[in-house]
Amino acid sequence: MAESQYKVPENDAFLMKLSIFLATAVSFVMAVFTFMQDWTADMMTLHLKLGGKLFIIFFLTAFSASSFYYFFPNKFTHWLRYHRKYFGLGAVVIMFWHFLVIALKVSVDWGFAVKELTPGEVIPSIIGLFFLGGMGITSSAKMHARLGHEKWQRLHNYGGNLFLANLWFGTIDGFEPWDIPLFLAATTVIIMKAARELDLKLKRDKLPLRRVMTPLIAGYLVCAVIVQYSIPTYEDDQAVIAADNPIPTLARRNVFDDKNIFPAQEYLPLQPGNSWTYRVSHAKAQPVEVSYDVRRSGKVTRLPRFRLHTSDDRYAELVQDNYGIRVLSDNRGDYNWFFTPPGIQLPHMHLGQRVTFPLNIRQQALSQPDAVDLKGSVAFELAAVEPVAVPAGTYPDCLRVEYTQRIDYPGGSFDVTRGTAWYARMTGKVKDQRKTAHYQAATGHQSESEELMELTASKVQAP
Repeated sequence: MAESQYKVPENDAFLMKLSIFLATAVSFVMAVFTFMQDWTADMMTLHLKLGGKLFIIFFLTAFSASSFYYFFPNKFTHWLRYHRKYFGLGAVVIMFWHFLVIALKVSVDWGFAVKELTPGEVIPSIIGLFFLGGMGITSSAKMHARLGHEKWQRLHNYGGNLFLANLWFGTIDGFEPWDIPLFLAATTVIIMKAARELDLKLKRDKLPLRRVMTPLIAGYLVCAVIVQYSIPTYEDDQAVIAADNPIPTLARRNVFDDKNIFPAQEYLPLQPGNSWTYRVSHAKAQPVEVSYDVRRSGKVTRLPRFRLHTSDDRYAELVQDNYGIRVLSDNRGDYNWFFTPPGIQLPHMHLGQRVTFPLNIRQQALSQPDAVDLKGSVAFELAAVEPVAVPAGTYPDCLRVEYTQRIDYPGGSFDVTRGTAWYARMTGKVKDQRKTAHYQAATGHQSESEELMELTASKVQAP
């Protein structure tokens, strides 16, 4: 079906004001909703997720309207195409607020800029912002007429295609459940636009089929290569660990084929929704209660990735792989730790086995952009399988894991933590007692601290 010339609605000025007002109001309501509990980095992340999803919905509606009308001409698709630019203008306004929150999050959490924002995301987004700004500025009927329909159409096509590609390649490395329908919608729009262009070039421009299909096949191959190499894996990280401290029984085959190995995910189940409450005691201090709960990570790769949140708004980002449960990052309040390669939270082990892993940590303080590199090591030994009694009850056949961790700081200071933790199958950690020695090189001062964690309540579903 041939496309009709786009016409500007008679009440264009009113609809433009309405689209800007509604998009601003929605952004404001989301900000109030997400920040009403606390002004934290996690709340900003929630706002970014909501704003990003809303932008995608508005953007896909605006950018796919012509293709829907081309293939399915009816009253609704005609209305949608006739008013598509107002959805696009709403997307521009929402994205403006979205980037303001990104700037705000970076200002309070430098680790977000260092760890979460990759060049592959930032550079196309910055280029896309220039197009997005141009698309917003030229939305009015006067600017449309001044620019000319051909140039206006070229600007909006280039800008829209760039954002569509950025959206698609930005989500192929994994999804949260609500990302999947948006990703499928973006894929549908890409297929429809490609089919529309193919149909136009074959019928209207009367180009030979091979001339039309060659760039499409080339584009498909480029996309396939990008998909293949853009999904992060941890094979290189595992190779680094294996080279420093090889674990033949774990590195060369699936650990679950060996019945003598205690799989870490059965003793620290990380299903979203799982939660634990502990009574934490320190020397000469009243016990306090600390809660942990498992949530989905913002990005999910080929390996399951989760966030273990505490009741005081801190979290560790964990991933399961062939070595056990690994830690990617640890939010410690005023600063973040990023582990390269990932550290170890709980390894798969044989009874009586002792394993040691190197630690390479980048410490990023939230108040300053410069990071500090820390070195260290952590050792685990599965010493026994025994019953343990805690306030939550008595658990038989718990793994008793003895561990030692050393962190070396610049200038010669270091911390050494020695402890014993007990893990119950399909429950998680039930008890942990540790002693940490702190040594300050500048003063020669050494101090010690002790901590005891005991499970008081848990809510766990089997993996």
